[in-house]
Amino acid sequence: MLDRRGQQPPIQDRTAEIEAEIAEIEARLEENGNPDLLSSFMARIGQNLWEKAQRLGIEHSAWPIRLDLRRLTVVADTRNGAVPLHGMGSGENYVGYHVATFLTLHEWFATEDRPVPRILIMDQPSQVWFPSDYAGDGSHVLPDDDREALVRTYQVVMETIARPDVDLQVIVMEHADLEEQWFSDAVRYRWRADGEALIPADWIEED
Repeated sequence: MLDRRGQQPPIQDRTAEIEAEIAEIEARLEENGNPDLLSSFMARIGQNLWEKAQRLGIEHSAWPIRLDLRRLTVVADTRNGAVPLHGMGSGENYVGYHVATFLTLHEWFATEDRPVPRILIMDQPSQVWFPSDYAGDGSHVLPDDDREALVRTYQVVMETIARPDVDLQVIVMEHADLEEQWFSDAVRYRWRADGEALIPADWIEED
């Protein structure tokens, strides 16, 4: 996001603030007489996250997967030790673990009736499989393995929102257009058709 001068605003490091909030929450949990409550919750969340990672077929998902609240990241506990998200390699892994994590957390918030908005917005999760100059005209054909990975991503999204106990709306802005009927049924707008776009042309002011 740019400011009025066309420059990016400085990034504020809130690590210390967030760590203090986590410590305060942990202290309150202990005062309530169940010091293992947070650990129990995180174990259940980690199990769901691991199952989604396996469903997506991303690297390291053969090992237990968990959220590390101290470092605010995803961690795989492998035979050789803990591997955090930044050490997991490819863009496909990054996208896969982000999708799995957000879906897992929203599932938790919904099933536990937590006061979190029941909406998740994702912008082009397919971008790791498409070239940067992709025009969205259908000219780029994905290799079979990449296409299967993308299909699995949307299958996991659809499976999550189809759960009767998960009241969640997922909005995805995407240039990939899969041929599967269940995908087509979920598409609401194809803005590249007939000159339409996410940002209407009459909203744009020319100098």
